[in-house]
Amino acid sequence: MRTKHLGTFIFTAVIIMTAVVTGCSQRPAKTTANDGIFGRNLITNGGAESDQAGWSNGDELKTIVYGDYGGGPARDSPGPANRGEKYFYARTTTDAPMAAFSQKINVGTHAEPIDGGAVTCNFGGWFGIANGSMSAGRLVVTFLDKAGKELSTLATKEITDETRPPDETLIERNASGPVPAGTREIKIVLEFKLFPNRPEQQDGLAFADDLAMVLTTKAPQK
Repeated sequence: MRTKHLGTFIFTAVIIMTAVVTGCSQRPAKTTANDGIFGRNLITNGGAESDQAGWSNGDELKTIVYGDYGGGPARDSPGPANRGEKYFYARTTTDAPMAAFSQKINVGTHAEPIDGGAVTCNFGGWFGIANGSMSAGRLVVTFLDKAGKELSTLATKEITDETRPPDETLIERNASGPVPAGTREIKIVLEFKLFPNRPEQQDGLAFADDLAMVLTTKAPQK
């Protein structure tokens, strides 16, 4: 697993773990450091280096080497600073306007800090669009209880036709939020969608790389 994109998240984790403010107190909270699921990327194969490994619906999720597709990013294109050899891509069409690929992470062994409201989820990735294409990707995180019922959902900000990056460019999208009490599993979805309100027949081709999700926690004040 690559950790290049984790620079942002690990740095965030360190800040949160060492300087969390509780209520109105300005005293940093003591923390549990790297306790199993905390402080590391929990996404399997977030950097496309193992092709489709770890992701559902893998037949439709493709990988390609940087620079091998003329309308996609090259090794020296704007994007992750320490990128690997490959990135993800997927097609969407008017008949199939969304493509989604998922994996689940069991966090049931850490119920105590989760149910105590002490866990934060930080996640994101890098996303791009093929030349002239009309689709984009994002990362969606859904928190599930022990019965598989959805508790809440977070997502990176959508890229629209108006905010699309330049050709051959990957831009970073990050998000964070609390892990709700009762969470026992986290579902991660890499989602590609056509831009809305375009009635003409069209295909979309979009890219993603360096996907990460990091949980951080704080210990109770003593």
